[in-house]
Amino acid sequence: MANIKFSDAIGGYKYCYIENVTSRQSHYDMTKTLDLNTKIKWNITQETKDTNLLERLNQKSPCGGAPASFLMTALAGFGKSYYIKQLDCFNDDKTLRLGFTNCSVANIETDEALANTFHSYFGIDYKTTKVNQKKINNLKNINTIIITEIFMTPKVIMNILINIKKTFPSIRFICEGDPEQNRAVMEEHIDWINTTLLHSLCDGNMIKLTINKRNN
Repeated sequence: MANIKFSDAIGGYKYCYIENVTSRQSHYDMTKTLDLNTKIKWNITQETKDTNLLERLNQKSPCGGAPASFLMTALAGFGKSYYIKQLDCFNDDKTLRLGFTNCSVANIETDEALANTFHSYFGIDYKTTKVNQKKINNLKNINTIIITEIFMTPKVIMNILINIKKTFPSIRFICEGDPEQNRAVMEEHIDWINTTLLHSLCDGNMIKLTINKRNN
């Protein structure tokens, strides 16, 4: 019988340690993208009261292309979900909204814009970690992928995401999360913010929210 211990976590979630769990290996090669000893330099934009953040996030590139991918970080109550839902692309039919758990996807879901877990959308096999190739092929019709609670995403899923970016470089990735959020079980040692994988997924752009909106 598994021994499960719960404790409080930043962001309103709980986490548990489960004994006697065997980790599964991804069928993707992670050696080039997962470097846990690298300090990554991000292009950081910090929120201020005078910053028109939404205008900047929706701004097209100087060449007229789609806005760049980015990572949005903040503690709970600082407006991550609010900003994500205000983006021009949020309700677009060519936007995909994803998260690791059913609880987390509620952060980026509305009555008009539904969200899915990674496993349900991509048909990921729990034993082999292989995905439904038809779902991958259909991503050619997607412009944006929004990911909630990115820091609690396990490495198997993260590697699927970086392979999607390599296959479909035109897709914009918008990731949000709290860097202090509890990590995936048995992967607590992975600090995603200091990996080339997450840096590449978000084009090296980080938005830091600094104003507590829940208590204002």
